[in-house]
Amino acid sequence: MLKRAKKMLKKCFFKNKLNLTNKNVLIVDDVVTSGATIRSICEELEKTNENINIKVFFNSYGKTLH
Repeated sequence: MLKRAKKMLKKCFFKNKLNLTNKNVLIVDDVVTSGATIRSICEELEKTNENINIKVFFNSYGKTLH
């Protein structure tokens, strides 16, 4: 799931080069299941922005059923 999420995020979100160095960023998601998407977003933002402060807010946590 993590590889798939990273691939999708790179195609969708990270074409725009935002300068978020020394900024506070809030990521809002309605449901977090595995956390793979949130982790991928944070990793990509941290790659190109020094001293970025990322906080995550989500409404509910859903456990993956196998």
